[in-house]
Amino acid sequence: MAAAIRQFPLPVVLLMAAALLMLVPGGYSATLQNWEVARVFVYHSIFFLIIGAIIGLATMNWSPKIPTRYQLMTLLAAYALLPVVLGAPVAALLPNLGPGGAYFEMLSSLTTTGASLIDRPRLVPEA
Repeated sequence: MAAAIRQFPLPVVLLMAAALLMLVPGGYSATLQNWEVARVFVYHSIFFLIIGAIIGLATMNWSPKIPTRYQLMTLLAAYALLPVVLGAPVAALLPNLGPGGAYFEMLSSLTTTGASLIDRPRLVPEA
């Protein structure tokens, strides 16, 4: 299995890693017995793992013609598309935040700026 994942393009591996990391807040909220939040994170994790596996199998063994451009596009994809994936469960759990707000929250988390649109963090689930 690890040998097959090594043949996936790096953006797909990043997508699958992000999907696996969604299991951490899912597991934490399960220990707190907050089943609704746990279910949202686990379902989104499974969904994005399946999407990543499908895209990975479709692009397996692809080699870039210009490696430098590939690396720059991977960096762009990481900062443009990963917040969409990571923000999906947040947008589902906080409907007042919306998809744009969830994208901003996850982008600020990736860049570690600390910016937030959540004005009362105590009302947000711990996970």
